Amino acid sequence: MIVSKTIFSTHVGDNEIKGISKRAFRGLDKLHTLELDGNPIQGLRVDAFADLRSLETLSIMSTKLTTLPSGVFNIGTKIFIVCLD
Repeated sequence: MIVSKTIFSTHVGDNEIKGISKRAFRGLDKLHTLELDGNPIQGLRVDAFADLRSLETLSIMSTKLTTLPSGVFNIGTKIFIVCLD
């Protein structure tokens, strides 16, 4: 699959995403906003967002997450807004 490297925002909510692989966001280094709301995500890898160096806003509302791995946001991203519920 070819993905444009100029995507700045994406909403992939309500898509039955249950997990995020290590390289799921490879090539999206310009992505600023990622919305994963409404997916049955049960857990995250500590490196789930490692390829998203420009990520500023992450929304993971209405998921099945109950905890986040220690260090998930210490991977070089610019995250300053995280939306949880």
